[in-house]
Amino acid sequence: MSALEGDHGGSMALASYTPDQAAEIIATLRTALRSCTAFTPVYGFAYEGVTALPDPGLGNESVSFRLLQLVSLDGEEPLKVPVTVTAVRVGTTLATFQSANTRRDGQAVVPSDVVSKQVTKLTDATP
Repeated sequence: MSALEGDHGGSMALASYTPDQAAEIIATLRTALRSCTAFTPVYGFAYEGVTALPDPGLGNESVSFRLLQLVSLDGEEPLKVPVTVTAVRVGTTLATFQSANTRRDGQAVVPSDVVSKQVTKLTDATP
């Protein structure tokens, strides 16, 4: 992403699980997205406006969603930061891609070409 496209930030995380755990995490996430509209984690900022997106069809299975991160300091009106997350399972590994847009005037976009290339590399490296 370039600065011309907005004030985006992105990250990718990899986590390894047992085969049953990796599949269960994607299934649990998919189920939660059917009814979840907001949440507050044990740490960090609250989230609202949770919306499931179409399955990107990557890896062994994948799921994607949008939400708004509520960022506020000292009781001020929260800044609602659009965030998009794509989670992909390749074997026992979960790759999570996240993008945020702090301009408030658009959606956060996880670039599909970046995700596809990284999933291909992960797939090629998985026995």
